[in-house]
Amino acid sequence: MKVRFACFEARYQYGMLLLRADRDEEARQVFKDIIEEATLLSPQEKRNHRKWISLAKEQLKSLSVQTV
Repeated sequence: MKVRFACFEARYQYGMLLLRADRDEEARQVFKDIIEEATLLSPQEKRNHRKWISLAKEQLKSLSVQTV
């Protein structure tokens, strides 16, 4: 799952699995990786993966709120 530009949907779902298993720090890293890698995508690739990138941002934001 640590391969760059691997399927964003699968990685997002893996992050959600980690959250359900109370492994928040690992999930946070999965979501961060998705967002960081999204900056390196072409515009077309960003459009293709927009849903998963957006959901990863929401989850990361939610995790940040929970720790405050």
